Amino acid sequence: MNEIRSLTALRGVAALWVFGFHLWLLDHASRTRAPLAEERALVEAYLAVERIRLGARLTVEWDWDAAASGREAQPMLLQPLVENAIKHGIAPSRTGGVLRIGLREEPGRIVLRVANTGRPLEADRPEGTGLGNLRQRLD
Repeated sequence: MNEIRSLTALRGVAALWVFGFHLWLLDHASRTRAPLAEERALVEAYLAVERIRLGARLTVEWDWDAAASGREAQPMLLQPLVENAIKHGIAPSRTGGVLRIGLREEPGRIVLRVANTGRPLEADRPEGTGLGNLRQRLD
């Protein structure tokens, strides 16, 4: 009986965490510009949930130029790329994979990179909603 109470309490804590994360996400997405450090923090929170779900099947490697973290960009650039890499590459792979997330500054531009070693995308697969929305916001 105590185990059931503990699980119920954990479920409540998890629900509160998800609610708080959702509010943070809405606030972040409503801005016109946001520091890339905040974008990384949001992705790290998202990855914490995915690590619980995927366990050892998810390995994350960051190649993040800390000097560029204060630079501002449109919000929600990185999270959809990370979500797609997990959803279409790592999650469907029986063995999982490595998610690599990078940020570097080049003259006149910021370069964000997301790659994974999971299942490759089919060449003829149409672009999905997440990438389509991201591409539209960047145009």
